[in-house]
Amino acid sequence: MFELPPIDRTKLSEEAGRIPYLHGEYLQKLNVAYAKLKKTEFSYDVLYKGKWLYYLGKASPDVYRENPLSIKVIRSDVGIFINADDDIIKLKTKLEGEKLVVKSLEEILKSISNRNWVIKSIVDWEKFQAGT
Repeated sequence: MFELPPIDRTKLSEEAGRIPYLHGEYLQKLNVAYAKLKKTEFSYDVLYKGKWLYYLGKASPDVYRENPLSIKVIRSDVGIFINADDDIIKLKTKLEGEKLVVKSLEEILKSISNRNWVIKSIVDWEKFQAGT
């Protein structure tokens, strides 16, 4: 999905200079993924309302002509039917995938933020090994 390039130990100064670029690149990816997640969350809310009306028997007659409801669903069972609905499951699956992308990008940004510290630690370790 997303892969953060490894630190090239032979070019630490270049790697340190790339940190702002990497941060900006992945921040932009996070913003796009977050906007997509929000749009899907809003779509889920709209779909949920439509399914709620459908299973309660309050949707427009056109809806029932296209997709007849063969049983009477009592109010207390509406949630069970909505959660088992194929359209809801499909959108929930998409929603969970988008949440995973956002979480992954957040973790990558944390890793990028820690790169200065990692590069400094590598330099300190190499100084220590060289005896300085």
